[in-house]
Amino acid sequence: MNQKAQVSIEFLLVFVALLGFVSVFSHFFSELQEAAKFGLDLKNAQRFVSDVKSFSETLEFLGEGSGKSFSYKVMNSWSFSGGPGNCILVVSTERGNSSELRLPESVSCEPRGPFTEELSLSLKKTGSGLVLSD
Repeated sequence: MNQKAQVSIEFLLVFVALLGFVSVFSHFFSELQEAAKFGLDLKNAQRFVSDVKSFSETLEFLGEGSGKSFSYKVMNSWSFSGGPGNCILVVSTERGNSSELRLPESVSCEPRGPFTEELSLSLKKTGSGLVLSD
């Protein structure tokens, strides 16, 4: 009977040590997950800016009223700032990390956002130039 009690106590000690390890490193794993999520979202935002640049060059040759729609999944928060010729996409997290990406100068947009789940916009050629809108 004494041997069974010893095995139970050893199991409990190992279990408590494992719980202690998980509780100590859970904060580290949380930060690592947040950094990975921000990195993926930033790559997605860079792809969006690249697509806007590519399609803006294409729309330069097409007639007025031509356009292209974009739809992207957003993991953190995306917002736009600036005005005509100075449109900036800001990707930010709840913890305060942020990065700014400049859209092509030929594209104008009004400040809007934040977008937190999905971004659906249209790039259209108008008489005044290329406009990024909802």
